[in-house]
Amino acid sequence: MLTHLRQVVQRLNPDAILLGEVDVAVEDYRHYFGQGDRLQMVLNFWLNKYLYLSLAQQRAAPVVKALQAMVTPPDGCCFVNWLAQP
Repeated sequence: MLTHLRQVVQRLNPDAILLGEVDVAVEDYRHYFGQGDRLQMVLNFWLNKYLYLSLAQQRAAPVVKALQAMVTPPDGCCFVNWLAQP
């Protein structure tokens, strides 16, 4: 479905992007990126959670662990890093 949606959106406006609000386990982000043919951008809930844990614990280790576990998006895709209001 995401692949089809991307095709339709690109046909209507080649400059448009699909941004996903996806809060899943880190390995499941691959599904939403596909082979670069689904969502171009995904909100990085994974890193966001670990950033707040690092701040609460006053240690960098949780962020380091999160970054090491992250998947690499396909070419043309990326994570959107952001800070939620606690």
